Amino acid sequence: DCAYFTVRPRAENPTDRSARVQFWTNAMVTLGSHSLSPSTEFVYPTAQVLVHSAGPDGGLPGERSMISWPVWEGRDLSRYENWGDWLGFFVPQFSDEFVGAYNYDTDLGVVRTFSRQEAPGVKLFAWGVSSPLVSEYTDDGSQYFEIWGGPNLTFWPEDDIVLQPGDGVGWTEHWYPFQGIGGLDYANRQAAVTLRLDQSSLEVGLATSAPRGGVMVLRSAQEEFFRQQVSVSPEAPYLTTVPVPSGLTPQDSISISFLTADGEVVASYEVSLSALEG
Repeated sequence: DCAYFTVRPRAENPTDRSARVQFWTNAMVTLGSHSLSPSTEFVYPTAQVLVHSAGPDGGLPGERSMISWPVWEGRDLSRYENWGDWLGFFVPQFSDEFVGAYNYDTDLGVVRTFSRQEAPGVKLFAWGVSSPLVSEYTDDGSQYFEIWGGPNLTFWPEDDIVLQPGDGVGWTEHWYPFQGIGGLDYANRQAAVTLRLDQSSLEVGLATSAPRGGVMVLRSAQEEFFRQQVSVSPEAPYLTTVPVPSGLTPQDSISISFLTADGEVVASYEVSLSALEG
């Protein structure tokens, strides 16, 4: 009944000497299309990323440069259509414990959840919509993106992990696909949430990694303005439109919560109206 799977990588040093280690997982993904769609959005909850490498035609700074995310010098880099050449980056500081992506052409997404304490290393790589090098890596010129994770912060030697004799390092991460909610704003192992503003209405989406019943609640600082019983599964996501309450200013925040029947929070996300307006 569950759509998620669990990965538990572990490396051990069985020798009598210390060993320097780089240890990562990497998934190569397209999200329901033969090749990576320019309409793909990368969701990485951070304000800055650290460039590992960047192609010469992408107009981005080079190795070890820190740049703002998702918007850098007016370009929204979370949107793949704005990648002119390859880019790989690390995430030095995360504000949450998930990464993901959404393909607006196929209405499919993916989520990876993890512990920042166990696996603080996060990396994204993709070729760029017009990179000529992709043909050297795929037989038919199709593209993909790479979601990396692990206990090292970067690939550089100063971030190697040293395993003493008999020591080991490992972590647990969860992955699941989801569909039909029109984007991704927040996720944990149980659920993925989207909240978008369309003129005077909120578009609310919820996808779960297993069948769940519960209550969807929307609140402003002043009041609860929406509550509905919902039943959600990986095959049947929840999507609805809710009017924005009158009197709210751009500085006001809106929270969306998915609760069990007993009031336990399954997923919760809060954002200001100004952020929703983009």
